[in-house]
Amino acid sequence: MPDICHIIVAGNTMEPREMVWYHEGAGRRGNKKCLEVKRMTEFETIITELVVNGGNGRSKALEAVRAARRGQMEQARKLLKESEEAIARAHQFQTTMLQESLNMETGEAKEGVSLLVVHGQDHLMDAMVVRDLVSEMIEMYDLIHQK
Repeated sequence: MPDICHIIVAGNTMEPREMVWYHEGAGRRGNKKCLEVKRMTEFETIITELVVNGGNGRSKALEAVRAARRGQMEQARKLLKESEEAIARAHQFQTTMLQESLNMETGEAKEGVSLLVVHGQDHLMDAMVVRDLVSEMIEMYDLIHQK
């Protein structure tokens, strides 16, 4: 299978949606003949949402600590709230992924753990740790800027 060059994601909800992976081909991107399309499975879509929302949560948390360092405490708290919202969405997708991957009758995994699943879990856990540390750092910067 050729390397993935783009993932197009539409929307920002838990609603299932069609996602398309565009693979590299001969010719220019604008040429329809150069693109080979593969529809993502529902499970792949869920994992991708986990990765995207986990990454967004981490990025917003890091933006928040930068704003706090500049003394922009209101902006820092706003960005931290956005981080928490993205992490909450990622956690919803994680729960869905876990439910999808388990045989509910036996409690056993339906299939082996893929690298994509591990990547998604890594993004979420990283985002949660960064968010927790940033929350504490914002409070420290607030104390520093009050002096």
